[in-house]
Amino acid sequence: MRIMKFQKLFILLAAAGSGALVYKVRHPDSGADTAAQYENQAVAPEERSSYSMITGKGSLYQTIKGAKDQRDQQQAEQQAEQQQRKASPYGGTLIRQEDSGNYSGASGGGIGPVGGVLKGKVTPSSSGYNSPYANGNAGNMAPTEDLALLQAAAKGDKLGVQRRLAAGAKVDSRDSERRTPLIYAAANGFEDIIDRLTAAGANPNFKDRNGNNAFDYAAGRGLVETVDYLLKRTHTKDDRHYIEYAQTIRATYAGDVSLLPPGTGKLASINRITPDGQAPLHIAAGNGSVDVIDALVKRGAEVNLTNSNEQTPLHWAAWNNQPGSASALLVHGACVFQGEAAGNTPLMLAAQSNSQEVAKVLLDNGAERDVVNKQGKTAAMQAEDRGFRGLSDILK
Repeated sequence: MRIMKFQKLFILLAAAGSGALVYKVRHPDSGADTAAQYENQAVAPEERSSYSMITGKGSLYQTIKGAKDQRDQQQAEQQAEQQQRKASPYGGTLIRQEDSGNYSGASGGGIGPVGGVLKGKVTPSSSGYNSPYANGNAGNMAPTEDLALLQAAAKGDKLGVQRRLAAGAKVDSRDSERRTPLIYAAANGFEDIIDRLTAAGANPNFKDRNGNNAFDYAAGRGLVETVDYLLKRTHTKDDRHYIEYAQTIRATYAGDVSLLPPGTGKLASINRITPDGQAPLHIAAGNGSVDVIDALVKRGAEVNLTNSNEQTPLHWAAWNNQPGSASALLVHGACVFQGEAAGNTPLMLAAQSNSQEVAKVLLDNGAERDVVNKQGKTAAMQAEDRGFRGLSDILK
């Protein structure tokens, strides 16, 4: 997997004390577990990881690799179609062979840290990051060189980036989500790639479809050193508190209060949602970092803050079977009744992931058994559907 290409980022994460924890939290949208998988036992957080920040399932690298494979397949199909047209006795308009590289089909999908990308174990949703085709339009795909530049930036391929730029690829080319090569490089902490792209004129302020730029992606991964490098390399003033936010995210991944920005006052970026779809308090809740939860709330974190899927930190604690997090959030005023986008309460997410300890905490704090989600399912019914009969009996 070309580990050396990612060695620098791993060193940065390890230095922050966060290496082992980046993979710990599972996003509530990442899929349901079953009793067959976990033998009806509570799922340990470290066993829930299906997302790898750099090269694993759902990472930007794998997503773009999948997109390239899709493009290559489409190219082969189009070339076969061209040959068929040439051989057809009925004639028709022929597609020039030299044009066959600038075509393509619909944008792909996949999940996401970074994402997905990047990110950490947490991801924005099960849909994840799309393929790097321009505008996600079947009739307007990224040219071959632009696509290759996006892929090289995501992999940390310095020589590939240089070659694609020399071949005429646009330094600010976009994928279907309007991410640029610089966004990919920043999200993965590839400072040498950042150096080459900015030297070629890459704009760090270009935003993706959700309004996030390269700074947002690096900070949202807790890559403090990368954020600092990008700010200095582009002579950008840190008026959006990117360094502060990166420090906060790093501390929440590491579960280490000492890594939080210095001081005791409210943090300007404390309730910002990362490109991967979580605020710092969501991450801390999923990690079971009670000390960090307390510190974040004291510094201005909203305990019932929702992400793009209307999930609160309590939802994340429930999904990741973190009874300590759930108890701490409830002490700080977390709402035990709040439903997310699909109408699932924290108790329902506990049921879906066989989080028995959290379910007991929620029931002791007034969680209602008979509430149904948008599919008309109670928590007990959802546990039963997944084969978690022990938890189902508790919830009935």
